[in-house]
This record gives sequence, structure tokens and C-alpha cells, in this order.
Amino acid sequence: MQKAWFYEEHGPKEVLKLGDFPIPSPLHNQLLVEVRAAALNPIDSKRRQKPFCPSEFPVVPGCDVAEGQPKQLGTLAEFIVVEESLVAKKPKNLSFEEAASLPLAVQTAIEGFITADFKEGDNFCSWWSTRKVEFVKSLGADEVVDYTKTRYEEIEEKYDYVYDTIARLKNSFVVAKDGAPIIDITWPPSNPRAVYSSLTVSGENLEKLEPFLETGKLKAVIDPTGPYNFMDVIQAFGYLETGRARGKENGHPLHHLHLHSNPSSSNLHDFLVPHAQTLHRQRHKNPNYAPVNGTVFGQLFYFNNLYDHQTEVAQKQRTFRLLGLEESELYTTDTRNIEHMLKTNFDKYSKGMYNQDIVTDLFGEEEMLLNLSDSCPRLRLLKGFFDMQDVLMRCTLDSIFKVGFGVELNCLEGYSKEGTAFMKAFDDSNALVYWRYVDPFWKLKRFLLESDKDPEKMNRYLRDIILNFMIAGKDTSANTLSWFFYMLCKNPLVQEIVAQEVRKVTGSSQDDDEVEDFMAKITDTTLEQMHYLHATLTETLRLYPAVPIDGRCAEVDDVLPDGFRMKKGDGLYYMAYAMGRMTYIWGKDAEDFRPERWLSNGIFQPESPFKFVAFHAGPRICLGKDFAYRQMKIVSIALLRFFRFKLADDTKKATYRTMFTLHIDGGLHLRAIPRTRL
Repeated sequence: MQKAWFYEEHGPKEVLKLGDFPIPSPLHNQLLVEVRAAALNPIDSKRRQKPFCPSEFPVVPGCDVAEGQPKQLGTLAEFIVVEESLVAKKPKNLSFEEAASLPLAVQTAIEGFITADFKEGDNFCSWWSTRKVEFVKSLGADEVVDYTKTRYEEIEEKYDYVYDTIARLKNSFVVAKDGAPIIDITWPPSNPRAVYSSLTVSGENLEKLEPFLETGKLKAVIDPTGPYNFMDVIQAFGYLETGRARGKENGHPLHHLHLHSNPSSSNLHDFLVPHAQTLHRQRHKNPNYAPVNGTVFGQLFYFNNLYDHQTEVAQKQRTFRLLGLEESELYTTDTRNIEHMLKTNFDKYSKGMYNQDIVTDLFGEEEMLLNLSDSCPRLRLLKGFFDMQDVLMRCTLDSIFKVGFGVELNCLEGYSKEGTAFMKAFDDSNALVYWRYVDPFWKLKRFLLESDKDPEKMNRYLRDIILNFMIAGKDTSANTLSWFFYMLCKNPLVQEIVAQEVRKVTGSSQDDDEVEDFMAKITDTTLEQMHYLHATLTETLRLYPAVPIDGRCAEVDDVLPDGFRMKKGDGLYYMAYAMGRMTYIWGKDAEDFRPERWLSNGIFQPESPFKFVAFHAGPRICLGKDFAYRQMKIVSIALLRFFRFKLADDTKKATYRTMFTLHIDGGLHLRAIPRTRL
């Protein structure tokens, strides 16, 4: 047994008690350490005072460090278990007290400099109160502004960067130069000039600091009121909550408590391992956890290019883990893991309440996989530049409503106001609901709006079915066709090969076809013979899958084929977008658009569905796969037979809008050049 501080109810510092706890046992790739120094952060007080984030009583303060052990076990104990990837060796010239003062503060500062791309000669501004002005000057600051005495509007000098750690974003803009970046670590900002920076925790980051610490370029700052003994935890919390902590508060052996003066709560995982003594490591018995690559909410910083960020990480780590408030999320490109989840151990994984709760407001409670329409919309003569993605969205929306519900929506032909408004509302909802995956406060926002709903005014069952039809029948096909025509414009030779195949298979000449006559030539046999078109559509889906990331939740503890451990409740996500760019899966030319990779002697050759996961795989493979190909082929054949397409702006690169489906941000503006008379 070991001694640890804990609380069994939320409240003031007096709810803390000292008691006995079992010594945790390390799993594979974990370390059991004896804590020689620890630090308190404001987040520890907030969690104790009220239900700041989910936790089970009893709670040992000191941040969530024992992954794989009860979440309530923190650093205010004699022993903790941490992952080996988060450990860094303590510099020899630092005491345990000094080492304990560094990890969160130093990594937070460096993360801000990296985010801002801070360079020598740039002016950097941060905020301080009166009682800390002299302290900051003693650290080497050229100029210090006392915000309790000086109005921001009175500050004459403007700064190249502002680093906001105390939620004063409005004032930060007043002192920043025009266009200067504002780095905010307290809350994801809505202003496009401000960026949110969250800390990526790793032992590797700490090890990079060792030369600066050994040479004295970085120094530990210890609050003069310390050190605090392990028995004085309540007193230490009392001083922390006065808001006067400066630097760190040191404690005496056996345990040292350091009070963190930075109010940031961006890092809930200040492991403080560099100052811990390793007692035991377990490597031979249990599977290890996937390496940690940050937090779930840290993805906010990369949200606009989320899938490319995931691709960069996956190129270094085929499977990695992001830490959440409750469970972890594993992300993988390993085809063995995907087959394990979607087929071999299908019963061990489900959508899970976490995913279901997020998407219910958009898709409802009915989970369906639907067939797509096989109807072909009438061609319209296109003049000048137009938004191809908008046309395709209207086309597929008309299709699914006519086939699924017998309703003529007329979004394409008549540009129905109701249909257009519905389509825009659905697309906006798609993006807003997807934001919940990285927004820790979405449930609170929904709660504040929940009273406006009147469930008696809607037939939820029918609504849910219609919305599921929408996502299956509109977005997936339209988005794929949009990327398909974008890639044809970027690769005009491929576009011409597809057009030649269309003319050859349908037996149509260059000049003698009318639209109606040509459409009559498109049969099931015709569609099956267009192998190059099928390969081009598939190559588009490989690089631009309609659903860029998908996954399941573990219903039981499990071990993946690559050796990484899954706990019940953990999410496992396969990154279809990233997988299409992995050289170990597709070869050195993985990022090249090359339809020929799917052909052998001119005949289309499919790949394993666990390698090409655009249509999911296993028992829940998309039922509408064949219908989707059919619909996309019909639209492509009709358009490419009569038009040649070019980008309105050849220099503009298409980017995506981060949402459930891979939507081209801003639309796809093309120019249609008639191949023959209509």
C-alpha cells in the first residue's frame, strides 16, 4: 500500500484527505515510478471544486497520469504508473525540485513560439499583473506593461506576436500589429487572425530542452514561499488558490509540491516524469498502448486541414493515440487493424454511445446504409464558368428524393428555393456537428438550446430515415464526382482517355448524337465495359474518399494485430484519407493520381476492402456501393461525351471543408467546352 491525497466529493481544499491506496502495477511499455517531486496546477483546484471534467471518486489530484490504471489516480501519491514514451531523463545539473517546475511551463512557451514561427528580432508581448512586473523584468524582459495600471489603448508600441494565456483575446488585438498572429491557449478563438495552440506532450519534447537547461539558457523559477512538504498539501492548495503563485512551489522529500503560476488548462497531462525515480518496468507480459500524439481537443488547431495533419502523423506512426477526457482514441492506417475491427472481431466493436451522441442531432437515431439512385438527370447547356459541385449536389439530391420518396424536388432544373435552402442547411449542419469531435463544450451548448425544441412537432422516425437517405444518396456521390472532375481537369490526358472509352464503348461518333439518343445507349452492359472509367473513379476515391475517417468503439478490452492495446470504451478510427497516401500501402507513387494502378491488361482489378476502405468493409460494407458506381458512371459518361472541362482558375488548389464527408471548400468552378453540337 502507499499513501496518497484524495477527495470523495467536490468542494474547498478541506475535502482533501490522506489515506492508503494500492500501488499500481505497470503494463507493457509502462513504468512504475516513485514520485520525488510533483506540481499542482490550477486545473487540479478546478477539478476538486466542481465537476470540471468527468471523474470517479475517490480522486487523487495531480492530473490524469495512470493510463491503464484507474483514471482517478494522480501524482499526489507515493507511486504512479506512466507510459515510457512520456519519460525524459532529468538533467544532471537540476534538482528534483527544479525539474518539477519545468515540463508544463517550458513546453507551453515553446509551443507558442513554434506556432507563431517566432524569429530573432521579432517583438513578442505577454500580459502580467503589478505584483509580477519586477519578477518578469528580472527574467530578462525588455519592457513590461502593467495591465492593472495601463489601458491597452494607451500602449504605443505594436507587437509582432501576442501570446494570450489568460483569455484576454480582445485586448490582444489592440496591441498587435495589423495582421500579426494572436496565439491563444485558453479557448479555440473564432477570429481568423487568432489561432488556438494546444500542447503536445512527449518525453522527446522534454529531451530537446536538455542542452538549454545544462547551459543555463533555461532556468527553473521557484516560488520563495516553498517548499511544501507532502503533509502540507492542503496548505499548498490554499496558496495556489490565492492566485499569487510565482514560478513553482517546492517541497521537501519525500514529496515536493510545486505550484504552477500559469493559469492555462490546455494541458491536462503534465506528467512530471523527468523528476521521478524509475522503480520497475514491465515489458514481457502485457500488450502496450499506442504512442500518444497529443489530445483529442488539440486537433482544434489543425481542424481546417485535419486530414492532412493526420496523414503527416500516420507517415511516422501507423497507429497512434489521442487522449480524451474519459477514453482514448486510436487512429490507424494498418490494414490488419482495420480487418480486425470490421470483420474478424466485428462483434467487439460498435458505433458506441460517444459517436451516436454526437451525430444524433444530424442523422437521428436510425442508423442505415442505403442504396443510391440509378436515375440520370437531364443535361443542361452550360455556358461560361459554373460551380460543378453545386450542380452535382443538386443532381444527386433530386435523384435520391425521386427514387426514395417519389418527390420531384427540382433543385437542378427549377432551382427550387425550398430544395436549395434545405441543401444548404444540411451541409452547414454536417460541418457544425462534425466540429463536436474536437469541441469539449458542445454538450453544454446543446443543453442551453435544448429548451427551444418541441419533440411533439416532429415525426422523428421519418426525419431520421430521410436524413440518412440524404447523407448516403447526396453527399457521397456528389463529393466523389466533384473530386473526380477536379482530378480530370488537373490531368487532361486522363480526361481524354475516359472520353475516348465512352465513345468507343457506346459506339457514338463525334458529331451525330443527340443527348436523348446517346442516353439510350447507356445500359448495364455498357457500364460494365468501361474499365478505365471505373479505375479513374476508384483512384479518385482512393485519394479523396467520400468519408475521410470512420471507426468504431471497443465494447470490450482487446489487443490489435499490431500489438497495441484497446480498452473498453476506446475509439478506433481508420483514416481512409491518410491511407490513400501511405507509401507502405500503395507504393512510392501513393500520392500520384494514376488510374492505371487498378488495371491489368485493360481490365479493372479490385483491391482488398481493408486496403481500399472508401466503402467501409466487413459485414457492414456499404450496400449502395454498386449503385453508387452506377450513378457516378452515368453522370460522368453523359457529361464527358458532350463536354470537355477546365478549371476556372488553374492556379487554385482545391481544399476540403472538414466535415463528415469530403466536401470541396468553396465549390468547384469549371468551364465546360462543348465537344459537339447539342
